[in-house]
Amino acid sequence: MPSIASGRSARAVRRPASTRLMARPRAWRAVVLLAAALLVGPGMLAAATVSTLDGRVISGPALVFAEAAGTVTVGGTTLPLSDCDWLEPGDGAGLPPANGKALGVWLADGSWMPATALAAAKADDVIQVTCALGTLTLPLASIHGWSPGAELPGAHEGGEVDVVQLDSGVVTGRVDGLKAGALILHSDLDPTKPLSLPIEQVRALCLSVPAKAPRGLRLSVSLSESHAPVRLVLGASGSADQALCLAAAPQVAVGKALMGARLRIDGGRRVYLSELTPEQVEEVGAFGVVWPWTRDRNLDGTPLKLGGIRYDRGIVVHSQAKLEWNLAGAYEHLHALVGIADIVADQGDCEASLVGDGTVLWHRESVKGGDKPLALELDLTGVRRLELHGDYGARFDIGDHLALADAYLVKSSRH
Repeated sequence: MPSIASGRSARAVRRPASTRLMARPRAWRAVVLLAAALLVGPGMLAAATVSTLDGRVISGPALVFAEAAGTVTVGGTTLPLSDCDWLEPGDGAGLPPANGKALGVWLADGSWMPATALAAAKADDVIQVTCALGTLTLPLASIHGWSPGAELPGAHEGGEVDVVQLDSGVVTGRVDGLKAGALILHSDLDPTKPLSLPIEQVRALCLSVPAKAPRGLRLSVSLSESHAPVRLVLGASGSADQALCLAAAPQVAVGKALMGARLRIDGGRRVYLSELTPEQVEEVGAFGVVWPWTRDRNLDGTPLKLGGIRYDRGIVVHSQAKLEWNLAGAYEHLHALVGIADIVADQGDCEASLVGDGTVLWHRESVKGGDKPLALELDLTGVRRLELHGDYGARFDIGDHLALADAYLVKSSRH
C-alpha cells in the first residue's frame, strides 16, 4: 500500500540554500525545522489514510465515521465504506505483534485475540480479558473459548459438548454460565450435580457453539499471521477512537487501541469467493477417492494455511475438480493467492486454470507443494460465468490440495 502522503514534497525543502536565505538566519532555521518535520516519516506524522478498491489513496488528519450513512470522511473527502479497501486511523504506534506463546481468546464470530490475562469480572456471565486492545469485559456469550496453544482444543471435532481443560485433565459436558467467578459445568461424569470450576483453574475452554461471522459491513485487523483477524463493526458515529467495536460484542468499544493499526473493509464491494455457492461442481478422484471442495478450511477441516500464513477465507479443491460460479457480469476483479495448501507440505503437483465465459483467463501447467504462492489479479469485467479447474499433475492426485487463499471478487461500481 502506498505510504501516507505528507501533502508536500520532501525534495522541495532539500534544495541548496539560496544567498537570500543564508542572509536571514531566522528564515533558514525555519526551513530546517520544516524539513525535519517532513522527513520524520509516515509513522511519526501519523496521518489517517483511506485506500479504495478502485486504487485511490486519500490522507488527512483523522477518520470520521457516519454510522447511519455507512461512510468515512478523511481530508475533506467522504467515501462509502463499501468502496474502501483499507483504513489506517493513524495517530498511534499501532498494535504490538502477537507473542506466539500468548494465551489466545477465540470470539464467537471466529476472531482471535492474544491475551496476557483472563479473569472473572464482578458480574455473572462476563469475563475480563487483558489484551492488545485493552482490558475488555466480554459477555460469555461472545466467547468461543480460550487456550494457551495454537488451536482451540476440540474446536474442529464438531462435537456437541463443551470442553474444559484443567490442570488435572479434561472434563466435558455443558457450560451453564459463569457465576461468582466460576464456570458452572453440567459434567458428563455426573449430569445431576453441576461442577463449579474457578475461572483461574480453567486452562482452556471450548464451547460447542459454532462460530458465526458477522454479516454486512465490517472491518478487521490482523494480530497474528497464524490466526483469524479481529472483526469490528461501527458502534457509533464519530472519530475512529470512539466508533469501532468488537463484532462479537458490539457493546465493547476498542477504537482507541486501534489507532495506528491497518483495518480491512469486508462486506461492501469486496465479496469473498467462498461466500458464493458454485452452480456446478464436478469432482473425480484418480483412485476412486473424492475429497469434496471446502470453503475457508483445508480439505480435512483444519485452518487453511498457505506459504506459512493462515487465511480466514479461501477455496480448496482436490484434483480432478471443476467448480463453476454464475457471476452475472456483476464483478470487475478477482484477487487470490494460489498454491498447494501447507497441510501436505511439499506434496502435490497439479494443473490449474481459471476460465471466464469459455476463455482461459489464467493457467499454470504445474502448481507444486512447497512453492511460493502465486499472486493472482484478474480482470473480470463483463464475465458471467467463472470456472476453476484443478487437474492431475505428475503424480495423479496425490497431495493435490489446490488452494485459492484470500480469494475475493470486487463488485462493479455499476451494481
